[in-house]
Amino acid sequence: MYTSYYAESSQLSGSCQKSNEVQAINHLVECLKEAKVQGVQSVVGINALYQTNLVWCFLLEDLAKPENTLPDQLKADLVSIGLFILKEVGRIRQNESDNLDALIDLNTMISTGLAQ
Repeated sequence: MYTSYYAESSQLSGSCQKSNEVQAINHLVECLKEAKVQGVQSVVGINALYQTNLVWCFLLEDLAKPENTLPDQLKADLVSIGLFILKEVGRIRQNESDNLDALIDLNTMISTGLAQ
């Protein structure tokens, strides 16, 4: 009895976490789109980059946990994407780039994939 309750609880917890991740990434996409309009050096732009960095650091930390049950190849792919995103955020912060399109596109694709 307890085993089935635990399994059901774990599934709900995973589903809730996935939903939260989708919401967080969708929020990032909206912030990044607004930053593109107002400029990366605007308050909105700086906040969007900060939030992108924060969310992806959290996601990368979660992907590295041994209890993360995603397939190894998928985890590796997501880690690669996450590291690219963090690197691109750094480049934008250092005024080496102002291209938010890659961040918008990648986060949109990840959100779409998580929502399926």
